Amino acid sequence: MPMHLGFLTNGYAGIGQYESGAGNYLTRLAPLLVRRGHECEVFCNTEGLPIHYEVIEHIEGVKVHVLPDDDSRLAAFSRLPSPTPVGSLASSWRVAHKASQVHQRHPFDAIQVTNYQFGALFLDVDAPIVMRMSSYSPLWRKAEVHMAADESFPLEWYVEFMLERNAIAASDIYYAPSRFLCDRYREYLDLDVRLIRPPACLDVHSDEWDREWCRTVTAGASPYLAFVNAINRRKGGHILAAALPRFFDRCPNVHIHLIGQPLDCLELLLGSAGQHRDRVHYHGTVAHKRVYPLLASAMGLVFPSLIDNLPNTVIEAMMLGVPAIVARNCSADELIADGRAGFLVPSASPDALADAMIRLVHMPTETRRMMGEQGKDFVERLLEPEAAADSLEALFAEVRGMPRRRRLSPEQRLRLVAAAVNDLCAVGAAAARAKAPRAAFAPLVAALIKNGVRSIVIYGAGEAGQTLAREMRLFGIEVPVFVDSNPALWGRHVLGIRVVPLSEAVSHAEPVFAVGSLAWTDQIVAQIESAYESSQVRPGIYRPRTLTHETGSDDLSEP
Repeated sequence: MPMHLGFLTNGYAGIGQYESGAGNYLTRLAPLLVRRGHECEVFCNTEGLPIHYEVIEHIEGVKVHVLPDDDSRLAAFSRLPSPTPVGSLASSWRVAHKASQVHQRHPFDAIQVTNYQFGALFLDVDAPIVMRMSSYSPLWRKAEVHMAADESFPLEWYVEFMLERNAIAASDIYYAPSRFLCDRYREYLDLDVRLIRPPACLDVHSDEWDREWCRTVTAGASPYLAFVNAINRRKGGHILAAALPRFFDRCPNVHIHLIGQPLDCLELLLGSAGQHRDRVHYHGTVAHKRVYPLLASAMGLVFPSLIDNLPNTVIEAMMLGVPAIVARNCSADELIADGRAGFLVPSASPDALADAMIRLVHMPTETRRMMGEQGKDFVERLLEPEAAADSLEALFAEVRGMPRRRRLSPEQRLRLVAAAVNDLCAVGAAAARAKAPRAAFAPLVAALIKNGVRSIVIYGAGEAGQTLAREMRLFGIEVPVFVDSNPALWGRHVLGIRVVPLSEAVSHAEPVFAVGSLAWTDQIVAQIESAYESSQVRPGIYRPRTLTHETGSDDLSEP
C-alpha cells in the first residue's frame, strides 16, 4: 500500500553548495521509494543557498522543501556557549515546524530524522518517528582531537551530546547503515538499532564525467593515490601526513591528490611532504562529475579515518573498481577484507599506512586491477540498491500506525530543551559565544614567539581559550593559569590548567595576558586594564585576530 513519507535532513544533493553524506544517501534512496508508488517529501536547510523564503523543488519525483535561514528562533537558545548548537537547534526547529504543518494537511505515515540534528525534539505529529543513525557524537568528537587523560570535552560538546540523547529519546525506532554503529549504540546506550545497509550508487553517469579536468589536474599520466574526504583528524589527515615522507622516499614517481574540505590537517599534509611538496595536489571540494574520473584513474584510495559509518567515498571507490586502504575498527572494514578489495591497517598507525600504500603501488598492474574488481563485485552484492529500498520500505510499513511513545507540543519541547541547556550552562564554563578557529589565534601565537614570551595567562577558559592553550602547547609556551569570570570554574582544572579569578592572577602571575575569546575581546581587555589601574604596572595584552568594523583591517594588539 502506498505510503506518505517525510524526511528531515541537513541537505539534499543538487540543492545548494553543501552535500552531506546523509543528503547523498537520501538522494539515492528516496527516488527508489517513489518508483514503488510512495510519496516522499524532504525537508532541509542547505548551506550556501541564499534564499529568504521556502523553495520547493521536484527531483526525480521527490518533493524537496528547502527552508531559508531565519534567526528569529535563536533567542530561545541564547544561553548556549557557542553558535554551533544554536544554529543546529534553529535549523531543526524550522524543518520540524514545516513538516508538522504539512502533516496537519496531509498526514505522514512515518517521518525519518537524523541523530546529529535535533528535529525529533520539535516534531508535533502523531506519526511514528524513525531515526537514522549516522554517527554517535561522543565517539565522533573524541576522534577529532587528541585528548590528554585529564582533559574534558568543551562545554559545547556536552550540550550537543545532551541534545542528541534527548532527540533519540523523542524518536520511536532506529536504524543504522553499519554493524559498527549498531554495536556502539547497544554498548553505550543499550539501544536496539536495526541494520539497514545503504544503496551502492554512483550519482553521475560516466558519460557526464569531466575527464578533461581530471587530465589537466593530474598532468596526464602521473601515477597517483587519492584521498577524498574532509581533511581533518577524524578522517585521518594527520595519519596520512605522518606517512607521506616514508611513502615518497619509497615511491619516487607517485603523487597524492587530495579532494575535500580544507579543515585542520591541510597545512600539516602539505608541510609534511617536505622536498616532495610538488607531488601533493589539493583541489578543494569538487562535484562528483570530477571526483569520479579522478578516483577511477587512481592506483588506490587512501582512507585512514579513525571512526566512520560505512563511508560513501569507500563505497564509490569500490564501485569504480579502485582498491582502498582503510583503517580497522571504523566500519570501513565491513567492506574491505585485507588483501581482497584493498588493505586493512591498524587505526592511527602512520607506519602501517605507509607500508600498505607502498605495497599497493608496487603491485603488478593486473593484480591491482583484479583486487579492485573483487571489491566492485562484493559491494554491488552487499549494497544492492533495490535490496536497500526493500529493507527501508519494510521498516516504514512495520511502523505505520504505531502509536507514538511520547508526544509533546513544539512549545513544550522548546521549553524543555531551553531549560536543559540553561541548567547545563549554569554549571559549566562561561565560554565565548563564538567559534574558536585556530586561524584567529595564529597571529597571536606568532607574536608571542617573535617577542620571546614563554609563559602567559589566558583570560577565558571556554572553547576559544582552550583552543588557544592547545596552540601554545604546540610551541612550548606555558599557560600557568586560566582566568575566567565565572565563579563556578574557580579552583577547577581545564586541560590540566587551574582556573582562577582575575584578582588572583594579578597578584601572583606575570602581567602578560592573552585574550581567549573571539566574542568578548574588548570587554576582557577593559577588565584587565582596570585591574592594573591602581598600580604602576602596565599589563601586556595579546588579542586574537578580529576584523574591525571601522577599517576592515586585521586587529592584533600586543605590548
